[in-house]
Amino acid sequence: MNCYICNASATLRQTTNDYEVIDCAACDRYKIAKLLISIMSGRKFDPDQMRKILNARRKKLTATQPEPFIETWDEDYLVK
Repeated sequence: MNCYICNASATLRQTTNDYEVIDCAACDRYKIAKLLISIMSGRKFDPDQMRKILNARRKKLTATQPEPFIETWDEDYLVK
């Protein structure tokens, strides 16, 4: 599979009805909402911008939340 952020080769680590956990060498591990994946419609994130957002979110994580979450409201960060 490919990373939803940078399109590089990535590994799907976990999937549920609501999200996927992705491991990418360039973007690190993150969780992304399946609803967002379904509405991306070929649009992509700006990799530099989304990595900065994820890094900021990583700093706020707790032990029970091991990876940052890209949620449906992050659709605003998609580039056409």
